[in-house]
Order: sequence, then C-alpha cells, then structure tokens
Amino acid sequence: MDWTKYQIELTGMTKTVENITKDPYIIGYMEILKNSIYDQEIKLVNLTSNKMVDWYQSHLNDILCDQFVYDKENHKKTFALLVELKNESSKLIANALS
Repeated sequence: MDWTKYQIELTGMTKTVENITKDPYIIGYMEILKNSIYDQEIKLVNLTSNKMVDWYQSHLNDILCDQFVYDKENHKKTFALLVELKNESSKLIANALS
C-alpha cells in the first residue's frame, strides 16, 4: 500500500467531506481515517474506509444531482480514493490472515 499517496490526498478528501456534511459521525470517521493513515494502522483504515464508502454510496447520487454543490468532481475523486483504500486495506488484512 502506498501510504504516501493517501497522506497527500487526505486534506482534499477531508475538506471535500466537511463541505458537504456536518454529521459528527462522518466527520469523526474522516478524522480517525486521517490519523490511522498517518499511523499506518491498517485495521482502523479498513474499518473507517468501509464506513465512508457506505456513506458515500448512500449519498453520492444526491450530491451529484444537487445544483448547489460546486465541487462534484472532488466528490467523485474522494469516493474513488475511499473505494481504492478500502480494497487495498482489505487485501492487506486478508493476506495477513492467510
């Protein structure tokens, strides 16, 4: 896993999410995700990226259709990065268990 890649993208991902929701759970998940990426804690990365992917799957269509959302491409990018992070962390955990 390229931790540096995600560390570079984290501020943009976090700000994109914070611009669309004030939900304290979602903001908290992003904060935990940020810290766990910096600390390279794969289990926490996996848990929080799963929660964020689930949240985006439930909300992305509404976000992309909302006329007041100006940064739709950032949301697509953030969602894609979260899916990638979820998949990579799941593979690392599976490999560690086998």
